[in-house]
Amino acid sequence: MAHSWRISALRERHLALGSNLEDWNGMGTAWTYASDLADHHEAIRTRAGLMDVSGLKKVHYVGPHAESLLQ
Repeated sequence: MAHSWRISALRERHLALGSNLEDWNGMGTAWTYASDLADHHEAIRTRAGLMDVSGLKKVHYVGPHAESLLQ
């Protein structure tokens, strides 16, 4: 499969941590890392977690009725 992914600002960090990037909405996104999953679980439960949501799509509404459309 050809990779025409958008690039996350965290891509290089994910790769450095041992992740193989998987496709999520056209963006290479980390799903897993080479280290033990239990270590990740412990870190999130006792310290902090960070989720890269760069793969979320953005929609821009423009025009005179944009605000009422969003309401």
